[in-house]
Amino acid sequence: MEIYTDMIKVFAEPLLIVILSVPLTFIVIGPVGNFISNLVADGSMFIYNHGGFIAIPILAMVYPWLVSIGIHKALSPVSISLVAERGFDPIIRVVALCSNMAQAAASLAVSFKTKNKALKSLAFSSSMTAFLGGITEPAMYGVNLKLKKPMYASMIGGAVAGLFAGIVKLKAFIYVTPGLLSLAMWISEDENYLFLAIVTLIISSIVTFFATWILGFDDPIDGSEDNVESTKSVNIGEKYAKLFSPLKGELIKLEDVEDETFASGIMGKGVAIKPSEGKLYAPCDGIVSAIFKTGHAIGITTEDDIEVLIHIGIDTVSLEGKYFHSSLEKGQRIKQGDLLVEFDLEKIKEAGYDTTTMIIITNSNDYLDVVPVNKVSVNKSDDLLAII
Repeated sequence: MEIYTDMIKVFAEPLLIVILSVPLTFIVIGPVGNFISNLVADGSMFIYNHGGFIAIPILAMVYPWLVSIGIHKALSPVSISLVAERGFDPIIRVVALCSNMAQAAASLAVSFKTKNKALKSLAFSSSMTAFLGGITEPAMYGVNLKLKKPMYASMIGGAVAGLFAGIVKLKAFIYVTPGLLSLAMWISEDENYLFLAIVTLIISSIVTFFATWILGFDDPIDGSEDNVESTKSVNIGEKYAKLFSPLKGELIKLEDVEDETFASGIMGKGVAIKPSEGKLYAPCDGIVSAIFKTGHAIGITTEDDIEVLIHIGIDTVSLEGKYFHSSLEKGQRIKQGDLLVEFDLEKIKEAGYDTTTMIIITNSNDYLDVVPVNKVSVNKSDDLLAII
């Protein structure tokens, strides 16, 4: 059964999640979520009705966390009701403006300050989406929440902008998501708050940008060949981790592998190598968490809880261990560079099997990105992957 564990997990985990989550959603999560949503909506109005202009900065500071768990949607009926009954919304849309621009500015500051190419591109595009359309989820989930300190900076910027907005009694006259493309929402036939809205978004952006810059963040080091420093272990701190090549051979993008299970990324992010010799070495320090009796695949867990799967060849499980030799045992501690498996490369090819070897981070979703080095080929113990 151990041989098929990872294969079964591919479809069994999603199925079990659906079976458990659907009834839980209707019986527990739905009612509890509805109660919390109503509590948030009522609490927001209570703060506004009794807190005066101080209510806006308080709510603007909390709003990003409401968005992060989806509870902010509970405030939408309140905003719609205010516009319908009073002709304007002096609270919910105003708070959203302060918070949206703060999220955008925090992500923009990250894009300017980071030296990581992948993060720079992600942060900049996410900030533009937030600035223009007020869609903050890419910036929030992709950048600010993961780096933590930019999220705190956005709270500061949102609160300062909210203080100004509360003092000048900013009003929105239609229910739309606040952003640069929806500035008309601050104008009605009788009143014009466009200038004050622009000042509010500028305050939110500038304060958040500089707060992010001053607070800083743990900058993930770029996974390219030029920027990854040499080390002998994957345990190199909280900023990033690195794996070394377990093989000598030609690098292949994972999406180009002729096996849909690996190419689709469903098993996780990583890279593939077309080996030129039949020796597999440890890509990092760690513990053997899984060893297939056939010798064609190994699972390794590092001290940082990075889960690595190395799969030698495509469909080579059918060889039932023929042409593979390994004396590894589950739970065995290994060091980077240790010889793990020897395999007869030519015999495997003669048997009609593709020897492409996949190196996968099976818990890729726990990290910002998994970045392969920019090389055509690698030798044993060359830099291979940066886990950010």
